[in-house]
Amino acid sequence: MSDMFLSICSSQLIKVLNYLERNRSTEIVGIGIGMISRDRARVRYIELCNNVANNPQYEFLADSTCFHKIYRIIKETGEDIVTIIHSHVAGDVKPSAKDLYGMKLWSIPWIILNSEGVYRAWILEYEGKPVPTRSLTVENC
Repeated sequence: MSDMFLSICSSQLIKVLNYLERNRSTEIVGIGIGMISRDRARVRYIELCNNVANNPQYEFLADSTCFHKIYRIIKETGEDIVTIIHSHVAGDVKPSAKDLYGMKLWSIPWIILNSEGVYRAWILEYEGKPVPTRSLTVENC
């Protein structure tokens, strides 16, 4: 288990779960915005993105217009990208091989959900092994 603590606003988690409910047959993708330090990340807002991958049932690729919107939000608020959130259609909430590659590029927590709404947060350790964050709490904010 890593030393990372992760919290997410309940309204944002509900938004993600509702979106997941409507899109169970494809992987969903969102970008969490908030504040991050060495051992703590707080997700204040999640921007849900269109998945434009060639095989959206098995992988995700966020639409570039989503990143443009995220850039504007970050510029206005002074916050950062603090998590990648996406789903697995097959039901497993562990990082896939493609996720591991992405986690090397984006060294922030990744929240993975399955189509039933089960979720878990992961971070890549120095050895390249994914480990769960110490906690993933849901806050009223």
